[in-house]
Amino acid sequence: MSVFASAIAQQFPYQFSYTNEPYVALSNGITLNNDDVWNEGVTFPLGFSFQFGGVSYDSLILEGYSGGLFPKGDAFFNDTTDAILGYVVNTSLAPKGNTKARYFTTGTAPNRIVKVEMFRAGFDGEAGEVSYQIWLYETSNTIQIRLGTQTVPNPSNTFFNKVSPLIGFMLDYYYVNEFESVFPQAQFVVGSPTAPVDSIIVNGTLDESNQEGPLYGMTGLPLDNSVFTFTPSVVSTKQALLTALRVSPNPAQDIVRIEGMDERKAAQVQLMDQQGRVITSNELPAGETLLRLPVDLPPGLYLLRYNCGTQIAVAKLLKI
Repeated sequence: MSVFASAIAQQFPYQFSYTNEPYVALSNGITLNNDDVWNEGVTFPLGFSFQFGGVSYDSLILEGYSGGLFPKGDAFFNDTTDAILGYVVNTSLAPKGNTKARYFTTGTAPNRIVKVEMFRAGFDGEAGEVSYQIWLYETSNTIQIRLGTQTVPNPSNTFFNKVSPLIGFMLDYYYVNEFESVFPQAQFVVGSPTAPVDSIIVNGTLDESNQEGPLYGMTGLPLDNSVFTFTPSVVSTKQALLTALRVSPNPAQDIVRIEGMDERKAAQVQLMDQQGRVITSNELPAGETLLRLPVDLPPGLYLLRYNCGTQIAVAKLLKI
């Protein structure tokens, strides 16, 4: 990694938002070779510098079978990788006769957008198809995943969690074997298809052999024309993200004190389970540091997400 790249501020976790907007296919896009896209992936130029995972990129790799964008080839089998995942299924996406993989960079500096599309991609071994786009924004480094139409006759065989695709991104992902994966930092779309939210994963694992760990995804098929937006927030380093927010006592029973952040500003503090589902959302006035936990909160491991507009941090909390 270059000195310049290492100096770029880390951006995890991102601010998440959801809208529903008409899908417009990239009819003027530059078509990539389907055989290459679904074999080892195709490198394509972004047209500008895009920061992701603390590194600046001017090109990325589109891998058709994985449904995502990667900075390096054979991404799922490298030691670690960062990835933007548009629509991940249990086996893989697969080309059909009318499938098109294409991209197009639009706008003028410093507000250009590169749009990458999987148009009518099929599912390996299953009937159905999907169209979706991944948009990357210059300057803001925003990631946007725009879903078109889906035909999914058999969700139980198509998706990891039996009901929905995996959508979002991951940093420093580590592939252990065909059953086990590690997610040091990731954000996936979870929750109801009509009101999705983001799941913030810190040191998460997925062990399919024993069905341990959360099978990330929504509770049902996402709505056609869904738009999922991840806007970066700046903190100094990945380690600072995890250590700047101090929670005490930890383990806790009923009340915790939050320290290490800018107490001069009002903040929103969300208590989430390990799948990123929001349990409570509380507004802390400026100067307030005490947070009361729900009286009926079961013992277990949770996440606290602190957001005062200019600072976002996540900390683990053990309830006893």
